[in-house]
Amino acid sequence: QKKKIDEPFALRYHNEPRRSRQYFPVRIFAPSYGSTTIWSNWGMEYTKLLSTLGLLTCNEEYIQVAEKQLRAYTENIKKYRGYPEVYATDGSIYAPFVYKSVVRTGWVVSFEQARMQYKWVKKEMEKCTN
Repeated sequence: QKKKIDEPFALRYHNEPRRSRQYFPVRIFAPSYGSTTIWSNWGMEYTKLLSTLGLLTCNEEYIQVAEKQLRAYTENIKKYRGYPEVYATDGSIYAPFVYKSVVRTGWVVSFEQARMQYKWVKKEMEKCTN
C-alpha cells in the first residue's frame, strides 16, 4: 500500500515500467503491459488476502480495504459490461496502439470467489468482538 500499487484499485503488476525486461514488440505496442498495468486477477488475489488477514488478525481495516476493492471492481463490471483482464494505470481498459484488454474472461471466477469470501469473513468477524 505504501507504493500505491492498489490504486485506483488493485493490483498493479509492478510499480516500475521495467521496459528493459520486455520483448521489443511489447515495448513498442503495449509499453505498460506486464509492468504498471492493473491486472484484475491479481487484484482479486489481493482482495482475498486482505479478507483472510482481516479474519486472522480481527483487524477491520483489512476488511474495509477489501470492500473498497470489491466495490471498484463491481463498478467496473457494470461500466465495461464484463471483467477486463488488464487496466491502464488510470483505471480505464488497457488499450494501447494495437492491443485491447479482453473484457469477457474466465477470471471473473476470481471476482466471485473474492466476493463470497468477503461475505463469509464479514460474518465470521462478528466472533472477533465477542
